[in-house]
Amino acid sequence: MAQVVTVLHPDQEPLPGETECVVTITENQPFEGQTHVPVCDPVSYQTSPPSSGNHWPVWAQFKTYTTPVPHQMLVHNLEHGAVLMLHDCEPACPEVPAAFEAAAEAFGVDPLCVMSPSGADRSRIVIAPDPTLYAPIALSAWRTTYTATCIDPPSLLSFIEDHYGKGTEAVCADGKDPLDPASGVPACSE
Repeated sequence: MAQVVTVLHPDQEPLPGETECVVTITENQPFEGQTHVPVCDPVSYQTSPPSSGNHWPVWAQFKTYTTPVPHQMLVHNLEHGAVLMLHDCEPACPEVPAAFEAAAEAFGVDPLCVMSPSGADRSRIVIAPDPTLYAPIALSAWRTTYTATCIDPPSLLSFIEDHYGKGTEAVCADGKDPLDPASGVPACSE
């Protein structure tokens, strides 16, 4: 299937440092594999944010983080059907994670997650900073990416609704918090 790129120009204010509001959604990103590699093994991804590829056998908890999460964990989340909501703003942009939280809340609870042992009131969404992005806002789902220079609530929610649960596995089991020493995820050196 050919790649499909949709560019939107919402009537929103651009984030600081940006000159215009542009949202770019790229569907049918290249399939980069989905093999498990040992934890701490580096993996390169063709897209920013990653949208498929080899990954560690552990995935991140579906929650909001205040520090970056390794891409190798996040890609495993994508395989499970998650949507990643990532940001890299300078200066700090508390309004972006707040907009992400609002979009996740508007999307609602995933019935698959409610059925998991500790899944009440959640969905397969991860919100985190990511200093490797080339745009201040980036979302991804399996083989699909979204980048933006502004906060556009309608397109954020639409992306989640259109691409949620599209991974190759439908899993809403507890993941690991890479910052929690009790999680068993080793601190990998760069």
